[in-house]
Formats: sequence, structure tokens, C-alpha cells
Amino acid sequence: MEKKIRVFLADTSQDYLRMLRQALEREPDMEVMGTADNGGEAWARLSEALPDVLVTDLLLPILDGLSLIRELRAQGRLPHTVVLSAFVNLHMASELSRLGADDYLQKPCRLDRIVRSIRDTMEPEAPQSVHDYKSLICMDLKHFGVAPHLHGYHYLVLAIQMAIDDAGLLRGITKSLYPAIARLEHTQPGCVERSIRSAIAQAWLRYTPEHRHLHFGGLFDGFDHAPSNARFIALIAEHIETEFMQEDLWACK
Repeated sequence: MEKKIRVFLADTSQDYLRMLRQALEREPDMEVMGTADNGGEAWARLSEALPDVLVTDLLLPILDGLSLIRELRAQGRLPHTVVLSAFVNLHMASELSRLGADDYLQKPCRLDRIVRSIRDTMEPEAPQSVHDYKSLICMDLKHFGVAPHLHGYHYLVLAIQMAIDDAGLLRGITKSLYPAIARLEHTQPGCVERSIRSAIAQAWLRYTPEHRHLHFGGLFDGFDHAPSNARFIALIAEHIETEFMQEDLWACK
């Protein structure tokens, strides 16, 4: 049997810790080596034995999650780290990336996404996503009105990440991008295409043009109808790249 991924969990909510622990321990390749509901306890436990992956919220009492990561890094003891937070912003994403965190997920977050993120941190040979902008993708989708419970939302996160890494994928979205996502998600390219199209169409009706203008400026002002999949993905990727360049953070990629 292959060695299991040893995970440590830190969160203020005992109910959330219990739910997450049960979910991870149902995975055949994972085991939870411990939990803590405050940063002080997490630091004490992690000073004794390090897991393969730390999953932590930022809003911890006694020692907050960011300080916990800084202390572990200063001691040269920071394991692979997945950060969960209800609040995402560009500066925090950049700081976490600088400190060495592997991923930054916005709460509420589907359990399967957390499981996937933990596995991804343990596969250095796999192509690495630029986690600095993953939180920005989620933020842009939120402001556009894409509901996070939809399959199309998750496919869009992957599609926009891929488009930022390789804009050429959008020139062959049907032959390249959809099949690439389908392979990752164990589904069919047609399902990916339909789910993304439905998510964009629903979001277009959810918010007013004025609401979108507040966040995106004039990016979507000229559209009478919901943009096509390729156009939407390209515009969001462009918006995120622009945000990085404006903050002089694009070099983090």
C-alpha cells in the first residue's frame, strides 16, 4: 500500500473540523494526523511533528493562520499548505504565495475541491497552477454572478487558469480546452462546454449591467447578450492579468 498523505487541520469551528476530518479519512490515500481550533495549539502540535499537508483557516484565535505560516516558514518547518478563508484579496494571495502556501481557497468550499487541492500539493511533477490568481478568478466569477455550486463554475476556474497560462488554448477551445478539462474532471468535453455556457447565461441574468460595471469597468458594457464561452474566458483572463500588472505582481507568476 502506498504511503498515505498525512494532513493536519486548523479551524475555529469544531463542527467544520469534524466534517472535514471525516471527509478526508474516507479517502484511501489520506489520514488526518491531528486538528486544532486555534493557532497556538496548531503551532505547538506542529512543532512536535510535521504533516505532509497543513490545511488552515486564516482567522484563528491566539495565533492567526498567516502568523502560523510565517512562524513555520521562519523555522524551516512549513509543510505543503492549503489555506481556507471567507475573505480573498489580491494582497493576501500574493503574501501567501510569497510565504510558500500552495493553494488559497475561498470558503464556503466544496469538500472535493479541498481533497483535490491536497493531492495536487503532493504532485510536484504535475503542471503547477499559479495559485496567486486563483482567488482572483473566484472573485471575478462572484462579481459576474456565477453561482459557485454549479459545475460550470468549477470548469470556468480551470478554464481561466489554463487560458492565463496558455492563451493559445482559446484559439482551439473545442479541440483543446474542453477536452483538457474533461480529462481532469473525468467527464465529456460536451458536458464541460454546456455547463460553462449555462453558468454564464444564468449569471448574465442574475446581476444588472450597473453591478458588473462597478467591478469590471467597461469590460462587459458593450454586450447585449451573455458573451460566448471563449469570449468570457478571454475577458476574465485579461482582467486578472491587468490587475496583476497594475499591482506590479504579475512577476509572481
